[in-house]
Amino acid sequence: METKPKLKLTLSPIDKILDGMSTVLLIVMLVLAVYVTFNAPSVIPVHFNELGHPDKFGKRFTIFILPLIGTVIYAVFNQIVKFPEIYNHLTKITGENARQQYTITTRIIRFLKLSMLLIFIVIIFFTYLTSIGKSKGLGAWFLPFVLGLTLIPTMLLIGHSVKGEKT
Repeated sequence: METKPKLKLTLSPIDKILDGMSTVLLIVMLVLAVYVTFNAPSVIPVHFNELGHPDKFGKRFTIFILPLIGTVIYAVFNQIVKFPEIYNHLTKITGENARQQYTITTRIIRFLKLSMLLIFIVIIFFTYLTSIGKSKGLGAWFLPFVLGLTLIPTMLLIGHSVKGEKT
């Protein structure tokens, strides 16, 4: 097993912004879930099919599953960015490229954390709108939205990593 250098990374302004936005989205998600719990009908959509139409229904308190998962993702991702030397990297990590590679991989985690929270907020919001009859579900746009939000930044950053470019 190869030994990778352990470094303490200094957060760049973009990393601080991503972390700050994630914290704000976590709070928004929790507040929105509480709002939905007190204002939605007793039965809400709890699952949507690939076209974004509701296909399962349940009690309104099930809305807290998403904030629970989102909070766990937030907490776990906040911890794993502290240990980039444990990640699998596409490039061999050396003393010369470790800081750059660790910055890129931790930024991917930060983007994914932010993306997941945003996706959960959208699901909670459209669950509420659907439950009160203002929407017919998530819509066909939702799956491309999720794929674009998670894959595009990840692929761009992986490209920087492989090319050895600075972010």
